[in-house]
Amino acid sequence: MLSKCLNPDCPTTFRYLKEGRLFRVELPFYRLRPAPTGATQRRNRPVEHFWLCKECARSFVLTVDAEGAVRLLPHKPMAAAPPAATMPAEAVEAHVG
Repeated sequence: MLSKCLNPDCPTTFRYLKEGRLFRVELPFYRLRPAPTGATQRRNRPVEHFWLCKECARSFVLTVDAEGAVRLLPHKPMAAAPPAATMPAEAVEAHVG
């Protein structure tokens, strides 16, 4: 359950979806396990939700590395933004309020 802003330095508590930015993050597959027939069966990706308050959403961006670690990075202007390959498009769905 979301209770506060993802920024550890921010005390803002989560109250409404329209205040801030909500992120749905699909983490990488942990492993593949064999199915009873010998075929390989995928496990569902674990999903976590994160929230940045309105003020922190202006200053930070959420990223997910290859191991699935969620990190906050300072927001950069569009001209200086890192390449799109930093975070796969399917990894994060953002809902803006």
